[in-house]
Amino acid sequence: MKDAGKPLGLPRISWLPGGGTEDIFPLTPPLYTPLAAFSPSESRKADQSGRSPQARGRSAGREVGIGARSLLRRGVLEEVALALVGLLPKVLACDLDLVLELLQLFLVLRDLLVLVHASVDTQPLAQTQLAPAPSDLASCLTLAAVQAWINGCVVDETVSGISVFDHGLTVGDAVFETIALRNGVALAVTRHLGRLARSAAGLGLPEPDPDELRDGIDSVVAANPGIVWGAIRVTHTSGPGTVGSGRGHGRPTSVVAARELEPPAPVCDVITAPWPRNERGALAGLKTTSYAENVMALAEARRRGAGEAIFANTLGELCEGSGTNIFVVLAGRLITPPLTAGCLAGITRALIVERCGVDVEERTLPVSALAEADEAFLTSGIRDVQPIGAVDGRRLPMAPGPLTGRTAEAYAALLATEPNP
Repeated sequence: MKDAGKPLGLPRISWLPGGGTEDIFPLTPPLYTPLAAFSPSESRKADQSGRSPQARGRSAGREVGIGARSLLRRGVLEEVALALVGLLPKVLACDLDLVLELLQLFLVLRDLLVLVHASVDTQPLAQTQLAPAPSDLASCLTLAAVQAWINGCVVDETVSGISVFDHGLTVGDAVFETIALRNGVALAVTRHLGRLARSAAGLGLPEPDPDELRDGIDSVVAANPGIVWGAIRVTHTSGPGTVGSGRGHGRPTSVVAARELEPPAPVCDVITAPWPRNERGALAGLKTTSYAENVMALAEARRRGAGEAIFANTLGELCEGSGTNIFVVLAGRLITPPLTAGCLAGITRALIVERCGVDVEERTLPVSALAEADEAFLTSGIRDVQPIGAVDGRRLPMAPGPLTGRTAEAYAALLATEPNP
C-alpha cells in the first residue's frame, strides 16, 4: 500500500484488519473533546441548538471526514486538502472570537488529516460479532461505541490513536482494573487505584498518576450517563515498545473506558481448570493484561456449560477463578484461600473480609474441598457475591446458602452507604 502520509509529514501507516489503516501518532487534543468538556465541575457553553462548541466542532469534523475517506482510498491528497476547506464556514459559525476561530481552524485541519488516516475503511465497533455462552458475563457486553479517556483526552473509543506497537497490545505489558459502575457511580475507586499502583510497581512500570486517573474516571462517567449497570476499565501500559519483549522509552499509555453490562446470573456453575495457577510466578498477585491463561480457562468452562473456571495452584491448593475470588462454607465456617496461595487480592474479597461483619477464615484448602462444600460463592467487582450452583457437574447442597445470602446482603448494604469504602 502507498504510504500516503509521507508528503504531509504524517507518521508511518500500518495495516489493520478489514483493509483499514491507522497512523502511529500521539493524541492531540484540538479535534478531540478536551477533558474539561466532560468534567462535572465545568459548565458547558451551548448555542441555540443546545450543542456545545466542542460537539459542533466534532460534528463538523465528521462531515468533512466522511467525504475525505473516499479520497484517501484513492490517494488523492490534493483533493483531500480541498475538501478540508469546507470546514472553514462551520468553524467560523461558532460565534467565537476571530483569533480563536482561526487558531481552532488551523489545529482542526492539522488533526483532521491524522484522524481520517486512522479511520479509513475501519469497521465500526458496533459491527463486532460475539457469540459466547449465555452464562458467561462476556455475552452481556454492549458493543455500541462510548466515550473513553486516553492520556488526558475524552474521545470516541473507536478513534483511540494508540500506537499499534503499544506494548500492552503486543505483549500484554500492562496492568488494569475493572471498577463497578452503578447508576452513574464508580465504586471503590480509591482501593482500585491503589491496587493498580501496586500492580504497576510489581511489573516495573512507571507509577500511574492517581489524580489524573481519577479525573479520567469522573470524565468517562459523565460522558456515558446512560450506563445503569456496567464497568469502568482502567488500563496502564508501558507505552510503545519493540516488536519483541523489549520496552520502549516513550511515556506510558493510560486508558479509561466504560462498558454497559447485564447484571450477573443469580447462580453460577463452575469447573476446576485443567491447568494450575503458578503461585510463585513473576505475575502472581498482579492484575496484568497477560490474561491468555484466564481466557483459555473460561473458554473451557463455557465448553462444559459453566460460567467460571476455578484454579488450583501448583501445590494442589484452592486458589481463585479466572476473574474471581472464591469462598467456601465447610462445617459452618466461611473460608477463603490466603493471598499466599497465589490468588489476586480482590477488592470485593477484601471488603468482605474487612468491612462486612462476617467471620471469614483465610486458610489453605485442597482444591477438592470445593466440591465438598455446603455452599460456596464467587466475588468480583462485576459479579459482587455470586452463589455457586455446581462444581464439575455436582450440585452443591445450597445455592445460595445462608452464609452466602448474609454476605451478599452485607456487601450490598456497605456499597449503598459507602460507595468508596
